[in-house]
Amino acid sequence: MEYSYSYVPNAAEFEALGRREITAFQKWFLSTLDDRMNVLRERVRSFPGYETWAGDFSLDSLEELSGWCYDRAIESCERSHRVMLDSFGKWMVINVGTYISLVLLNNNDGVEWFVNKTRKGSIDYGQPTVGPFGKSYFNLMRMTGVAILRMMDGSFGKDGLISCYNMCINPISFEDFLLKERK
Repeated sequence: MEYSYSYVPNAAEFEALGRREITAFQKWFLSTLDDRMNVLRERVRSFPGYETWAGDFSLDSLEELSGWCYDRAIESCERSHRVMLDSFGKWMVINVGTYISLVLLNNNDGVEWFVNKTRKGSIDYGQPTVGPFGKSYFNLMRMTGVAILRMMDGSFGKDGLISCYNMCINPISFEDFLLKERK
């Protein structure tokens, strides 16, 4: 597996990896967090209106980042005339998902990174998740991908990332999450 800041979670690719490879990926992923977040801060601050984004893992910074993502999602749709993630969108999903994970870790006691190395049938096998929230661990990269696509199709507004955060701290089923946000 090739490691990059814009890898796309692919369950089949992760399922093919053994424990040793998953552990190597986990170590690599965790070792990149500081640099990854610095790159995200620089990228966000390079856009007009976001030059002073704090990027400090606060809920306020997450709210502002959600607005930035919404703006980028709308721009992408206007450019391509379709709801699809381009290479920048994929980069955004992974790095913004990592940011939301860090907001959860920094604002909720007892939350930690978790990588499932035993249940190969799990869609999140080998991938970074955060929890526990009740009995659940959440893959914020997947959730962010859904939120950004929903921003693109108009069913989520500028607060789509706040909805991801709230789903983690007040767990409901993913189906309820999607239905609630469409109302």
